Amino acid sequence: MNPNPFQPPEQTEGTLVEEVRHIADSMLPIAFYIGGITVAVGTVLILPMAKSLYLFFMLFPFVFGPLLIAMIPMWFCRSIKSQKILILAAIAYAVWFFYTYWFVSNARDGGAIIVLFLVGFFATPFLLVLCTISLLFHRQKRRV
Repeated sequence: MNPNPFQPPEQTEGTLVEEVRHIADSMLPIAFYIGGITVAVGTVLILPMAKSLYLFFMLFPFVFGPLLIAMIPMWFCRSIKSQKILILAAIAYAVWFFYTYWFVSNARDGGAIIVLFLVGFFATPFLLVLCTISLLFHRQKRRV
């Protein structure tokens, strides 16, 4: 036990595997924060545009469903390469969503909100490719 509480405890040197696992575990929240911020800000942006709660709840699975599904592999893929790819997927989806939102909000057509239904549809193949690559890196790491 450390007698002085203001001094950091003595650290024992861990193995390389433990250090890599710690780095991968510390990267996990980054992707969730990016995804969570995208969903939260997107919800705030879409809610006034939807004009009714019914339309908002109808839009939500189409707009954010692919991102939420792409976040599932983040729990299983703990290698650093996998986490980097999944962070890239979350950032790419956030950029895609905000670009599309900007396009819809600046459109003069009243039916432009229908484009938001297609946000998730067009992003799904890209997210699936990145999730598959992440799973392959994770599987490759487990074989070694």
